[in-house]
Amino acid sequence: MKTETKEIYKCDYCNKLYQMKHHCKNHELICRKRPDYLRPCHNCKILEKVKSVAFFTYCDEAGDKYTEPVEVLFCKLKDCFIYPPSVAAKGNAFELDKPNIEMPKDCEFYIENRYDNI
Repeated sequence: MKTETKEIYKCDYCNKLYQMKHHCKNHELICRKRPDYLRPCHNCKILEKVKSVAFFTYCDEAGDKYTEPVEVLFCKLKDCFIYPPSVAAKGNAFELDKPNIEMPKDCEFYIENRYDNI
């Protein structure tokens, strides 16, 4: 029988285990249990999920653009699309017809979405 000792890496937030350090670092950037992951937008009355059209560029020499329908978060008072921190860490936010910004850590328009009827 062979015994092997190997280093493992653990996420500081959710304790998920990884065999490779760079995979663990990449996960920590998007981990939903990170203290700064939750933003006021996650529980805001103003934010709503809407259908919009995203613009993509073909990966060919011509660089032609095409559109595709997507569901995204929209802030009615800021009049812009908003994406969560995990999308920002991955760098894959959609190109849309209005500004598409990362969720702010603090927002002057925040209105708590209460669930008193439950």
